Order: sequence, then structure tokens, then C-alpha cells
Amino acid sequence: MLKTTDIAAWALSQKPTVNKNIYKLAKMALLDYIAVVSLGQKEAAYHSLKQTFTSSDDGTKALKLGFAAHLLDLDDMQDDLRGHPGAVIFSSIFALNDSVTIDEVLDAYVIGLEIAARLGDLVNPNLYETGHHASSHLGQIGAAVALSYLRHDNEVMMAKVIGLAITEAQGSLFQFGSDVKSFHIGLSARAAIDAIKFTQTDLTGQLNGLFVEKSIIDQYHALDTIALDQWFQAFGRPWKIEKLWFKQYPFCSAAYRAVDALLIIKKNHHATRENVTALTVSFGIGRDAALRYKQPKTGIEGRFSIEYILWQVLGDISPLSRNPYQVELLSQSPSNLITRVYETQEAANLSSEVSLTLTNGQQLSARIFDPVGSPKNPLALTQILEKIALSFSKTQVQQMIEAIEQNNWHAIKQFVVI
Repeated sequence: MLKTTDIAAWALSQKPTVNKNIYKLAKMALLDYIAVVSLGQKEAAYHSLKQTFTSSDDGTKALKLGFAAHLLDLDDMQDDLRGHPGAVIFSSIFALNDSVTIDEVLDAYVIGLEIAARLGDLVNPNLYETGHHASSHLGQIGAAVALSYLRHDNEVMMAKVIGLAITEAQGSLFQFGSDVKSFHIGLSARAAIDAIKFTQTDLTGQLNGLFVEKSIIDQYHALDTIALDQWFQAFGRPWKIEKLWFKQYPFCSAAYRAVDALLIIKKNHHATRENVTALTVSFGIGRDAALRYKQPKTGIEGRFSIEYILWQVLGDISPLSRNPYQVELLSQSPSNLITRVYETQEAANLSSEVSLTLTNGQQLSARIFDPVGSPKNPLALTQILEKIALSFSKTQVQQMIEAIEQNNWHAIKQFVVI
């Protein structure tokens, strides 16, 4: 029977960034994190949080970083996790670690992401669709693994850390569309640090938190129905970071396919709010779970409304613009002309089709499987650097690149202000 110590022993034995492609993706993830946390720290919501959470302890630092990193919904995303790994994992690392190298940090991120996403393979979509924020529940396990890896724990100690991270699971889907969603991420980054610090005491904790009755796995996918050995043998084959998304649009990634489909239509045809009489958007069953608002009342709720998002695109508002999603109170709800439909064919599950009718009766449609920023249609490093350039000078961006090349953690850490 598989044990949590087996997972820990595997994690501690890995150095994934010796693979050049994995190193490249991890480096992009680190740079992307710096971009999104700095953008989030400009927001009024971040300053409000910072004025209340004034402590300088490591956990509070992680909380504030995680909140900022996720605040604009521009942080990295992984499909199997169904969430945002970087905002949790990197926030905990930046808050706690000084005596490490960048290469060690990148390895820790990749391994933490791997564990979180492999757990996602087992518990999703049930975890997500029963109302839990997967970024929190699974992300903090990944962050705890990353911190334990950087502390050079043995497998027994890491197993204890994992058990503590599972115990601290938190975050509910009903908070999507409010600042509490970002607070989930901060709480999870702090929880990972709490798990690490608890194991510095002589207090006891269970070592097999993953593979026992009523564990997080058993709750959402009965343990006796899983081929655990086969699941475990797939770790790192391939690495889950290879399915990482880097985001350009400041709204839920569940909307990305539909947005890119509508952009294709608009590129080739004149389709606007004024001349579209009906529009349908398709999803695989459950794939719009995060898009929970059909008539959003605020811009933040609008980030989780396919109706609102497509209405902006129909109005020739660039999907890159953050303005529509920062409005405190919407003066106009999206039009009722936009309807969701659901496809049951497995081949269409990871795609969205937009079909619309114009006032002249013409019918147009486009389907997208791989939107911009997804693993098969990835952003280039230059596009990640463009995100960073929204907050930093060209000189500072060059200094970041040099710090990574020189494996200098202290040099890169100065760009993440806490």
C-alpha cells in the first residue's frame, strides 16, 4: 500500500530543472510571479489588507504576497490542479527562505506543483464541483512540499508536513467574484509556513495523511477504486509544469477559449453589440463551474461571468484591458442574448465554440481548443517580460534576468517587496 512517505521520498530525490525545458518553464513561472505580485500590490484592495495585517512575521508576509499575486487573476494556472500554483507556492517561498539558490527554488516549485496537480488528477473534478477552491486545498499542499524540499527534510518529516497542510485545507467557490478569493491564496501560503513551523516543535502529527480513510483523496475519489501504483509511477512522466498556463487576460481562464473564438470571428467579420442578435457559447460539462455569474453586479464578479466577458469583447474592448473588471458597481448588465450550451462528447470537453447570428441572418461560428497562454499555444518569454515591464524599468528587468542566470536568490528577492 502506498504511503505518504513514499511520495515524500520521491519528491526529495528529484532535481527536475536539469531538464532544459523544465528549467525554462520554471524560470518563466518565477518571472511571471514577480510580474503579477507587483501588479497586485498597486491595487487599493492590497493596500487595505496591508493596513490591517501589519505583522512582519513570515506567515503574514506570505498571506500578503499570496493575496497580491492572485488579486488580478493574471497568475499562472494548471488544468489538472484546476487552480493557480505559483501564487501559493512562490509566496510561501519568498516569505520564508533566504539561504537558498534560485535553482533550488525552481526545483521546489516544479516538485510542489507536481504533487498538487497529481493529487488533482485524483480529486478533481469532484473537489472543485462540490464547491472547494482547488488552488487553496491543493496549492497549499504543493507549497508545503516545496518548503519542506528547501529545508532538506527527510521523508518522514515531509510526510508530517503534508499531513498538516491537508489539515489546514480551506477556500470555498462561493467567494469567487470577491476579494476573499485572493485571500484564500494568501491564507494557503501562510498555512504552508505554519505546517513547516509546526514540525519544528516536538508535537505529534500523523504521517500518512494522503492514503487513509477519509483523507482528501478518499473523500473525493474512493481509495479502493484507484490504481495507486500506476498513478504514482506517472509522477514526472511528463512533468505537470508542462501543462502550465501563463495568463494575459485578467479574468478566469475558463473563459479563454470562448474569448479567443469570438476574437477569430471578429477578426474576419463585423460583429458588434449592435448587429449580433444571438450568441451561444459551449462548454464541456462542468467546465464553466468557476464562471458562476450570469448577471454580475461588480467588475470582480464579471471576471467569473462568460456573459459579461464576451459582452466586453463584442463592445470592442480588448480582453487585455483590466478596466472592466475593476468597476465597483456595474451600471449595465450583460445582454441576455448570450446563452450557454453544454457538450457531452469527450472530444469537445476541452474546447469552447462561439456561434452567433447577425441582424442580416448570417450565422458565424469558431471553436478553440488551445487559447493564447495555454500549453499548446504558449506565451513567449518576451510576453512574460512585457507583464513585468508594467511595474519595472528595462534596467530592473535585465537585472532580474541576470540574477536568474547567476543563480542569485538574494538579487531576485529584492524585486518582491513585502
